[in-house]
Amino acid sequence: MLNLEQAQIRAQEKLTEIESRGRHKLCLLSDPLEFKYGWVFFYQSEEYIRKGDIMTILGGNAPILVDKYSGLVLSTGTRRDISYYIEVYSEFREKMGA
Repeated sequence: MLNLEQAQIRAQEKLTEIESRGRHKLCLLSDPLEFKYGWVFFYQSEEYIRKGDIMTILGGNAPILVDKYSGLVLSTGTRRDISYYIEVYSEFREKMGA
């Protein structure tokens, strides 16, 4: 089972992968959202975090879910509130007998 620090490392690895496909340096935001099966991490462009310039804010950046039991790392989605993706993932885990 992963602790928060280990989950953050996994989320950062996923963020580095996402970053390699884009033009922006990305940073995890503090205070991930904890739920029964793990954490959801949010991120934003480093430039926006540093300067607060609205022109550098990212849109469509799907939060990263890390399962604390399996270590699975997933990008969620952007069409719905994060609670929807947590609910869907939790239902999946329960059906799998987790």
